[in-house]
Amino acid sequence: MHDEINSGSISNNTVMSITEDNLGDLWIGTFGGGLNKFDHSTESFSNYKHDPFNENSLADNDVLSIYTDNTGIVWVGTHLGKGLSKLVRNSIKFGLIENERGNSNSLNDDVVWSIYEESNSGMLWVGTYRGGLNKYDRGKNQFTFYTNNPSDSNSIGDNHVRAIAEESNNNLWLGTYSNGLNKFNKSTGIFTRFVNDPNDSSSLGDNQIQSIYIDADSICWIGTFGGGLNKFDLKKYDGSDKIEFIKYVHDPSNSSTISDDRVYTIFDDKDGLLWIGTYGGGLNKFDKVTETFSHYMSNPDDYSTLSNNKVISIFEDSEGTLWIGTSGGGLNKFNRATEEFERMTNTSGLNSQVIYGILEDDKKNLWMSADNGLVKFNIITSNITYFDLTDGLQSMEFNGGAYFKNKNGEMFFGGISGLNYFFPDSVRSNDQIPPIVISELKIFDETVKGEVTEIVLDYNQNYFTFEFSALDYTNPGDNQYAYYLEGLENEWHFTDALLRRANYTNLQPGSYTFRVKGSNNDGLWNQEGLAISVQILPPFWKTWWFIFISIVSIGGLVSFLISMRVKHLLAMEKLKVRLAADLHDNVGAGLTEISILSELAAKDIGNISNSTSKKLDNISETARHLVDSMSDIVWFVNPQRDSLHDLIIRLKDSFSDLLNVMGVSFKTDNIDNIVDIKLPMDFRQNLFLIFKEAINNSIKHSKCERINLETKLEKNMLSISLKDDGIGMEKVDYRKGNGLRNIKNRASAIKGSLEIITKKGKGTKIIFTGKISSFNRFKLIFDRE
Repeated sequence: MHDEINSGSISNNTVMSITEDNLGDLWIGTFGGGLNKFDHSTESFSNYKHDPFNENSLADNDVLSIYTDNTGIVWVGTHLGKGLSKLVRNSIKFGLIENERGNSNSLNDDVVWSIYEESNSGMLWVGTYRGGLNKYDRGKNQFTFYTNNPSDSNSIGDNHVRAIAEESNNNLWLGTYSNGLNKFNKSTGIFTRFVNDPNDSSSLGDNQIQSIYIDADSICWIGTFGGGLNKFDLKKYDGSDKIEFIKYVHDPSNSSTISDDRVYTIFDDKDGLLWIGTYGGGLNKFDKVTETFSHYMSNPDDYSTLSNNKVISIFEDSEGTLWIGTSGGGLNKFNRATEEFERMTNTSGLNSQVIYGILEDDKKNLWMSADNGLVKFNIITSNITYFDLTDGLQSMEFNGGAYFKNKNGEMFFGGISGLNYFFPDSVRSNDQIPPIVISELKIFDETVKGEVTEIVLDYNQNYFTFEFSALDYTNPGDNQYAYYLEGLENEWHFTDALLRRANYTNLQPGSYTFRVKGSNNDGLWNQEGLAISVQILPPFWKTWWFIFISIVSIGGLVSFLISMRVKHLLAMEKLKVRLAADLHDNVGAGLTEISILSELAAKDIGNISNSTSKKLDNISETARHLVDSMSDIVWFVNPQRDSLHDLIIRLKDSFSDLLNVMGVSFKTDNIDNIVDIKLPMDFRQNLFLIFKEAINNSIKHSKCERINLETKLEKNMLSISLKDDGIGMEKVDYRKGNGLRNIKNRASAIKGSLEIITKKGKGTKIIFTGKISSFNRFKLIFDRE
């Protein structure tokens, strides 16, 4: 019951709703008394009410409904349209040391540049921007301040302290922004200053100190901003106000010197190599034995190089990997074996461009202060968790050099509004894996209604937008996302809660899969994510059925045309055979009969005049010539006599009677290998007449006794050689002789060329070269020796 006197009682007796959260706490909504939480251990109520002066309080005191989700968030529905209130449990994960206005026992400046904790006493030392050196006794919660007093040379030289290091004999060494190196004797409280003296070459290289590191050999290394890398041996230091510094500065003519005199950070690895981060000259590796530097610098065209030449943090993890934090290029992972860099901002989804400090916990997580909060990065899984103001950070901006890990594993990071401290194991993360959903699909900027499981679009609907969301409301602004379109892209695109959209346009027809995954506010990813099938249909003229029908139709048409052509050719062949037979049987027989009858008429008439007898002889001779010519034509037309072998046999038969009478032998060689060589009719006719003319010339003019015709077939060359043993010809002018002119003309008719070679005393050689369908080339040679 509500009790006005008891503040631990329920705030109102009119209870409208009750629910239990995942921690076992009861939440009670009352009408007029706001929200109540019942604690079983104390059996008391905590009350949450509307405060008109606090915009983050309950929206209204009339609570009608309550719901708690799996992340522990309490959702409260209030009366009369006052809306929904979200109550997130205490999400502060980090301790904070800050400048408290009006409290003299607090950090005396907002901006922290350096941090150091003594391993024995646990005393915390903080270097600030304007407040000098702060000593904080955490056990007593007491601050002591050391600031510059212009009238006291034993005070700290500058209120801007950039670096703190401790040596074993109770001294602190401080790097200041404008007054060099300061030694602080904690026992006496006296500061000793070591500054640059232009007239002393052994003095400090520059008065702006960015970093100090004391190695295991008690060598104190000082990074100056303009004076290069400086060092001195603490074992040899006698405690006076005079130190002889050894300086390593850039020499343009010597590539083994440091690349830039603006030294920002110094790191000593497990192998004893000194790594130097410069502000513009990239990363340097310094070999203490040879005292030489190796340079690693950025090349915009080579992604295996350093991402930026401003190196402000260096760290070696428990696996021996070197991590490089830059200003402008984010985090780099350095492979010392290959001397190549991996730019983590491009491959892991890390969206921080400035990495101020890097530390590692016992679970192989790198904790990094950045330009957008604090980042936890697991070196094994590459999982990333971002922390922001809602987690208790001093601000979203940290400072270079302001990071430290003590012997107990506690970490410190400083920024522009104080410093955070925490034990990594105590930073509880949201362990709820968020479901991933498509919250909106737009096609040409028109929203598609209903739940999206797959989309099928026409080829001209290829502009669409996916909007997605991770259903974790602890701090939705910290949720991270990654997406890609399988079938078009091969790599994830990482984005944040402000850009939860993926746009695609002008996609080619085909099958795609849109994949998206997301994380909750603490970087726990739903790796399975969500997959949406996307089908872009092709235009009908690119569909398989249209292409198939087209191929079948074209194939049918081609087949029809081929069949018609074949039928036509077969008909032509039959016509040629019939024509040859008719010419032979009718015209040839008639001409033969005329020749015979004219001879018989001459015998029957008896004594006739010489002129009449000559006329009858002419009739008989002409008839016989016509019979011979008709016989040749019949042979040309007959498609069954279309081989080169048939042509040569025909030549031999045509001249056999004449050659026998004249006592000239006619031999053929190698004609058995040309049986399968087919010749077109016009080619066969012209070739026959060319040979016929050549043989006639041999018989009439050469006085030969032997004629030899030989064929040779070598690869793509067919050679036909006609040779006689006659007297030859001393000079040939085919323009005057009909025979050679006819050969030349017929050679041109079948697209061949004729070459006539005359050698005095050695006769004439005629070479014909041309092309036929069966061979690329052939050659005819008529040779008289």
